[in-house]
Amino acid sequence: MSGSNGDGVAAVRVRIVGASPGVSLTAADGSFTISCAAGDTLIFSHISYQLLKLPASLSMQVRLVPLEQQLDEVTVSTGYQRLTRERATGSFTLIAEKQLNTQVSTSVLSRLEAVTSGLVIDRTTNSQGNFTIRGLSSISGPRSPLIVLDNFPYEGDLNNTSPNDVESITMLKDAAAASIWGTRAGNGVIVITTKKGKMNSPLSINLSAAATLVKQPDLYQLKVISTPDYINQEILQYSRGAYASDLSSPEHPALSPVVEILTSNLSETEKNAQINALKGIDVRDEFERYLYRRGINQQYNLSLDGGSSKFSWRSSVSFDESTGVLSEKFRRTALGFSARAILTKGVELSFGLRYTQSSTGSGAPGYGDILFRGNVLYPYARFRDDSGNDLPIIRDISSSYLSQLGGGRLLDWKYYPLQDYLQDTSTGLLQDILPNASLKVNLFKGLSAELRYQYERQSQATNHLSTVESYAARSLINSFTQLPSSGPPVLKVPIGGILSRSGSELESTAARGQLDYQNSFGQFSLSAIAGTEIRTLRSSALGSRVYGYDPSNLSSVAVDYTTFFPDLVTGFETRIPQGVSASEKINRYISGFTSAALTFKSRYTLSLSSRADGSNLFGAAVKDKWKPLASAGLAWTISSEPFYKGNLPGYLKVRVTYGKSGNADPSQTAVTTIRYGSVSPYIGSAYAQPDRYYNPGLKWEKVSVLNIGLDFSALSSRLSGSIEYYRKDASDLFVPYPIDYTTGVSTTVVRNAGRMRGNGVDLVLHSANIKGTFNWESDLNLSYYSDRLKAYFLSPALIDISSARVSGVVGKPLYGIYGYSWAGLDPVNGDPLGILKGVPSKDYTALTQAVGDDGPKYFGSATPVFFGSLGNTFSYGNFALSVQLTFKLGYYYRSPSISYSSLNGYSPGHSDFALRWQKPGDELYTHVPSEIYPSNTARDAFYLGSEVLIKRGDHIRLNFINLDYSLPLRLAKKAGLARASLFANVSNLGLIWKAGDEDPEYLGNSLLSYNRNFSIGFRAGF
Repeated sequence: MSGSNGDGVAAVRVRIVGASPGVSLTAADGSFTISCAAGDTLIFSHISYQLLKLPASLSMQVRLVPLEQQLDEVTVSTGYQRLTRERATGSFTLIAEKQLNTQVSTSVLSRLEAVTSGLVIDRTTNSQGNFTIRGLSSISGPRSPLIVLDNFPYEGDLNNTSPNDVESITMLKDAAAASIWGTRAGNGVIVITTKKGKMNSPLSINLSAAATLVKQPDLYQLKVISTPDYINQEILQYSRGAYASDLSSPEHPALSPVVEILTSNLSETEKNAQINALKGIDVRDEFERYLYRRGINQQYNLSLDGGSSKFSWRSSVSFDESTGVLSEKFRRTALGFSARAILTKGVELSFGLRYTQSSTGSGAPGYGDILFRGNVLYPYARFRDDSGNDLPIIRDISSSYLSQLGGGRLLDWKYYPLQDYLQDTSTGLLQDILPNASLKVNLFKGLSAELRYQYERQSQATNHLSTVESYAARSLINSFTQLPSSGPPVLKVPIGGILSRSGSELESTAARGQLDYQNSFGQFSLSAIAGTEIRTLRSSALGSRVYGYDPSNLSSVAVDYTTFFPDLVTGFETRIPQGVSASEKINRYISGFTSAALTFKSRYTLSLSSRADGSNLFGAAVKDKWKPLASAGLAWTISSEPFYKGNLPGYLKVRVTYGKSGNADPSQTAVTTIRYGSVSPYIGSAYAQPDRYYNPGLKWEKVSVLNIGLDFSALSSRLSGSIEYYRKDASDLFVPYPIDYTTGVSTTVVRNAGRMRGNGVDLVLHSANIKGTFNWESDLNLSYYSDRLKAYFLSPALIDISSARVSGVVGKPLYGIYGYSWAGLDPVNGDPLGILKGVPSKDYTALTQAVGDDGPKYFGSATPVFFGSLGNTFSYGNFALSVQLTFKLGYYYRSPSISYSSLNGYSPGHSDFALRWQKPGDELYTHVPSEIYPSNTARDAFYLGSEVLIKRGDHIRLNFINLDYSLPLRLAKKAGLARASLFANVSNLGLIWKAGDEDPEYLGNSLLSYNRNFSIGFRAGF
């Protein structure tokens, strides 16, 4: 018994027409036996396939035809077994290849946000984007979901996997679905299944290619202070004497060009002329003109597959190459091969091998990467003059001081932005090999045994070369140079390049033994698995550095790492950086698991699962090294009941599950560990220091989940979907716990003392709005999630002006937005006013330290409470147009603004500077305080943390538009193709609605990573 892909179909009911009971149920491999007489007719029925009637024969090969537009045609993978909706009680979401192919990115995970429910990429608490499934399950432990690739956890970089090789992705969202993965399933599980060959299939060749053009960012979207305002502020600060300490400092710190002009011997007319010329420069023009470019990405994929009655195979090769908007390079080549063979009746061998090699190369510095005194570059820098000559910029040391230093005996100490990145480069090489094998034996009817093994080795090497022409090498050589009163300089760092190398290796082995039982007993059918697995994960890293490096002959020069040498400029003594490091970690896991589902009359299902995990991570006692977890679920297919008739929905199923999963943090341990350092110059041997302290009570984090779901379809399956409510109780969470400071260890230690609760709803709807020559289908994913902290033991840290952080307020969300009460601006001088003890106040220290009623007010969650996506697909003839929106609602964010303390300390300034209070009456039109001298950090902290800057983050984003054209079969055949299609795609189209006045997910420089992409490509099959 097989489906459309040639694989065996389990749980197909086979019965004899007119006989009772005369019923059999197919096993996991699709095989079945039934006693019947010659001339009997057999009926084959399955909820995901069309009913089929065939005359009985001694040996039969039956190919079932899938139902179209059926909610239950989905078969999901847990990584241990494949389940049909008919016997699934847990919460699953399946993303098929067709959905994945509506996007063109080279990353698998980046294609999920816009097309699935319950998953959100959190860019509020993590600017890089943190994937979460149904909210958070940990406070300080790992938060990312477990990634399973072809039945085993994948420990490497998922960017090694090409999206073109992915057949489907299953998200396991509740405890019944994910608890089979035990202590690693607390944050949800993403199961990725790659494409395999199919039995009884002719040779098939598939080719695809795509090219993507990436628009360079518009730097003028950044809210930064204008050049005239910045220069005028520098002039004002100079008149106040703000730079006096820099001018007299023995460290001779860098001064901006305007300050250098102001301190020069030029006449006032000459000074004004030069400064006015600088006011017409905007460094964003320089970046856009000389450093940013349009990026381009190319993807190519070729696969071949086929199969006979006893053997199937698939091989693939994919190649990706991209040049980013800063000319950074990425190249990935992935090779894959998989095969499945039926060695003899009931014995099946599978084998797979994946190899990936990717390389990276650094590019030009972007906006914010070129620094002045450790901060963002002043806004009037120029990189090239009108004659085309590259210009240096001031970076670390005063240019007037450098012009007098060394008498020509030093290397050039200037920094040239347009030259330096070509001399200071980083390259990376990553290799990943992933072989796996499985042997499956059918022991007797319904029972099979399977052994699986997987090995993974990922090695990564990075070379950072600062040639002798680079600023980094020249600056370090100069800093350690000693200048005698006469004669040549004494070089402690030799002239030449500096080569820093780092390498890491990840090695994982996993083995699993599993029994699988599927059978029917009258009106009952039972599906069960039981097994054990062991896994070892070893990670190591090495770092080294050489000086005086010559890439032409690979030579280097030894240096003295133990002696302290005076810095040429400051005189402070320090050692030459050694750049040597080494680390290694080994984690071992052992697990036992079992799962079973009993179905009665194909409409009542009871599921049970349990798992026990053991690890070398936790617990001084053996009992704390193990964590038993379990789940249970019930499902009732109401629409299969005899009483279910009339105008009711065509399909209706209710599910209830409850279970426990966990969370493991590999960085924690219950015993004392020691970290060794390099050789100490004081004692001549290696030194050691405690890394982790004795913590015998440490154990696994635990997550309990209740899930209630309803699956439905109606109107001849033109409307289908599901709605689910879930409640998550996370306990034994890792949190800092206060201890007696006289222990000499610390004031806190990590304990399993935190608790939190989350509640949520997931709604999934699919509708076929119009069917015919013109078709219109819609998909809505709507999720609600809200959490509350139940136990936390440190004082709340409510205000962080840079990003959202764990608030630590019991009874409130883990991440909340709080703000100081705002009473406007003082009409006399523009000072910000807060409220203390019910009256306006300018005691900023008291305002920022107040608690209780005078403390910060809670506004709402810092992460979206409602989120999801809406997709519409319109098709006419051979054309299909898909439009995908995402939305995030019900949350708040803190808008950036001006900090005068930072501005006057050479940090970047915000464009709100132009809106500042300057005269009485301005308080009626602006909330930006006046500028004062000297700056008051408490005043700035109050304003930046006040409620006036808190805004709603609600928004709707147009993620992508995809147009697909399928070549008519007659034309494809004339071209020698079995099928062919062309597509065009545009993504990252921006916001179409927002509650605030900026993009809450891309504030500040993170906006530069959100670039519009234009793609074209084709797919063809032979």
